[in-house]
Amino acid sequence: MPNSPKSHCFEVALAGDTPLEEVHAKVQLVAERANEWSALPAADKRALLKECLVLLRQHTDELKSAACKSRGCDRNAPEDSHLVADATLLSSVLIASWLRGGIDLMDSLAAKGQPPRGQRVIPRPNGSCRVRFEPGRKEWMLGMCTRELVVRDRIPLQRDPLAETASVTGILGAGNVEVLSDIIDALCRLNSVVVYKCNPVMEHSN
Repeated sequence: MPNSPKSHCFEVALAGDTPLEEVHAKVQLVAERANEWSALPAADKRALLKECLVLLRQHTDELKSAACKSRGCDRNAPEDSHLVADATLLSSVLIASWLRGGIDLMDSLAAKGQPPRGQRVIPRPNGSCRVRFEPGRKEWMLGMCTRELVVRDRIPLQRDPLAETASVTGILGAGNVEVLSDIIDALCRLNSVVVYKCNPVMEHSN
C-alpha cells in the first residue's frame, strides 16, 4: 500500500445546498475506507503523518497568510503583528504539534504495542485519578513542566488504539482555530476515518 496521504485522504467537497441524498453518498465514500484505515499498521500510519508534517513545512507560509485572512488581519501591517503571531500559533504551530504527537504515538505503538506509559497515577477525591506524563513538545513550548491526563476510573487501563473497531467520526469545524487537532485525535486515538465540515469563519485556512 503506497505511503502517501493522497492514497488515504480525498476531498468530498459539498456546497451548503447539496441534497441530503448526495451528502449520504459522499459520507459513504469515506465510510468505505474505514476498514482500510483501521487495519493499517502503526508504522504505515506514522509514515503518512510524517509526510503530512513535511507538507506542512512546505506550505507554512501559505497557511500563515490564509490564517491571517480568516482572522481579518494584515500579516504585513506592524499594528497587526500580535494578531499575525496568534494566527501563526493557532495554525501551523498547533498543527505541527498535533502531527508530532500522532507520530510519537505511532512510534510507541509500532515499537512496544502500547501508547507511552504514564510516570505516576495520582488519586483524586471524587474517585477518578490523574496520570502524569513527561512533558511533551506542546507543554515545553508553552513553558509548562508537567503533563497530566484526568481519567474517570480509579485504576487507569492502557489500551491499544489500533484495536478499536473501524468507524467514521464526524467533526464540525471550530470558528476560532484550525482544527486539525480533532482530525488527528480521531485518526490516531479512535482509529477512525473522518468526515470534516469546515466552519465558514475558517474557510480560507481550512
